[in-house]
Amino acid sequence: MKIGVLGNCQAHGVAQCIRLLAPQVEVVSRSVALTDGDKPEVITALAAEMAACDLALIQTLEEVQPRLTGLFETALAKSGSRARRWPPVIFRGFHPDCVYVMRDGLAMDGIVGPYHSALLCAAWAEGLAPERAAGLFNAFAYAALGYFDAFDEAVALLEPRTRRHGFDLSAFLNVPAAPFMHTVNHPRVEILQSVAVQALDLAGIARSPTAPLPEDELAQGPVWPAYPELAQRGGWAPTPASWSLSDIGAVARQAYEALDKLEDRSLGEGPGEQAIQRARDFIRTHVVR
Repeated sequence: MKIGVLGNCQAHGVAQCIRLLAPQVEVVSRSVALTDGDKPEVITALAAEMAACDLALIQTLEEVQPRLTGLFETALAKSGSRARRWPPVIFRGFHPDCVYVMRDGLAMDGIVGPYHSALLCAAWAEGLAPERAAGLFNAFAYAALGYFDAFDEAVALLEPRTRRHGFDLSAFLNVPAAPFMHTVNHPRVEILQSVAVQALDLAGIARSPTAPLPEDELAQGPVWPAYPELAQRGGWAPTPASWSLSDIGAVARQAYEALDKLEDRSLGEGPGEQAIQRARDFIRTHVVR
């Protein structure tokens, strides 16, 4: 039997878990970039590859990346009854300040990889010095920006997205002891294993009742910190991250250097727009110039 796994950066981890859970099957994984939605040759090739599989596990990225709708619709149409959907794990509850800055549909480099701080983006856009921006990281700002409510809001978004396709991640969402996300869209491998287990069970494919975890490859990329005040409120144990708030002064300067490459200060494109605008409103209201 041959299983195809198509999705974003989470696809390879799910495929690796399937290989360990069901070593009797052949697994092909393909991850897509946002720009692939504009490439007819890529769409055709991916759709054909999924159609050649006995089971095509296709992620529902159209819900969060409309630019990829054509790609996934084509893959679904070619795969027909062999296609099953699986949900993207996107969760801002641990990292509500972590955003993308987009230009012409592409993510701009930030503090680590493509990730930026909404607070630092807002401070830069409002003309605050990096030293002043570093002082914004406190419980008062987090409360005003709704960061303390972010976990419950993220749960309310993720649960219906997963249940719609028959998946259940409530075991992770119920009072987690530590963040189960490295960034807003990079889950820990334990989450991906749960997705793989449920995908096999839903498809009626025999699997081992237990299997070792593969290497957590997404942990090798950027890891955003859970800010101490948020972690304390949520009861989350500290986990290693790519940067620390103890170095926020240097991080602020690094963030500004990345943003200085932009031609304007609008920051009005992409999924981080609302968080950045909310932070700009906070600065205008509460920060003395």
